[in-house]
Amino acid sequence: IQSRAPTGTIQESTERIPAVARLLVGADGLIYVQRRATVRDDRPVQSDEWLVFTQTGELAARLDIPARWRVLAIGHESLVAVVRTDDGRREVRVHPVKRSGVLSPGAP
Repeated sequence: IQSRAPTGTIQESTERIPAVARLLVGADGLIYVQRRATVRDDRPVQSDEWLVFTQTGELAARLDIPARWRVLAIGHESLVAVVRTDDGRREVRVHPVKRSGVLSPGAP
């Protein structure tokens, strides 16, 4: 899982797809909002952007999570997701989340 600063332009069609795909409240009390974008810089997206907010509504982090992952839960030290493999199978995986300050995602 990689955090990043926003780059390029994101084209969203709110007439066809809602701008927000999912909302999760983590075990850490943070609010995780999955944005839905189908095209970024004229290319299909390979990852979904998740915005992380504190309980007071402050933006704490941005996460890029591969589009083939379906996040089920976010804990204090890990993220649980169903991952679609290259051969079409689905696997449940647990990925570490490294924290410094409010949130700093670690590599899977």
